[in-house]
Amino acid sequence: MRSGRDMILTIEALVLTAMMIISAAAGIVSLID
Repeated sequence: MRSGRDMILTIEALVLTAMMIISAAAGIVSLID
């Protein structure tokens, strides 16, 4: 169960990081445009 929780936490962290990267990229694109 511990390994399963760690995997879920890792997936959540990856999703949050991906969302931050996407939002940052969108902000850069909006600045360029």
